Amino acid sequence: VFLMNVKYQVFVSSTYTDLIDERFAVIQCLLNNDCIPVGMEQFHGVPVSQWEYITKMLDNSDYCVLILAGKYGSIEEQSGISYTEKEFDYAVTNGISVIRLLFKDLDSLSVKQSETDSTRRKKLIAFREKIKRNSLVEFYDSIDDLKTKIATAINKAIKFCPRPGWIRRDSLDDNEHITKKDAEKLFQKQLEAHIASPEEIHAMLDKTFGGK
Repeated sequence: VFLMNVKYQVFVSSTYTDLIDERFAVIQCLLNNDCIPVGMEQFHGVPVSQWEYITKMLDNSDYCVLILAGKYGSIEEQSGISYTEKEFDYAVTNGISVIRLLFKDLDSLSVKQSETDSTRRKKLIAFREKIKRNSLVEFYDSIDDLKTKIATAINKAIKFCPRPGWIRRDSLDDNEHITKKDAEKLFQKQLEAHIASPEEIHAMLDKTFGGK
């Protein structure tokens, strides 16, 4: 059934140089869970400002994954806060569910992985406290642990915080008897009862359109 072919776009937000391996692990995990990961890796050569590009990607995303360890990240001059914090604030303000993954023990990180400047470290600690407010947070202590946490978290987000997602056009074309309006209605029903089994959705389609 085409309604089961929904894929979710997930914006991956993190500080960059200290979390390259973690980003790669999360992106691979999202791909394995039929999600479409996007992030600053796609920015090269785009003829718009960095922040404009980020907001466009976030606007088109169903979920945001935030990974934060011992670095605060690149700071935008105008606001004085990091791009990673700006991404988080924008996602929250615009109702995009954020999966929050924090490294568990900052004191166990190497000097290279940590903020040594007192001002930047204060900003990092304040940002971590902001992330923990009013929402569940997952803490990880290794890349393997991170993979486990993101796999569980993205599936819970899809189940409990349903979003429209993306449906391939040819999936609609293969169901010519289903109009776009009908598809939207059926998808809305699926969102409203997101835990429906495949058999229940088949039965709903058969009842509505007459099964073969």
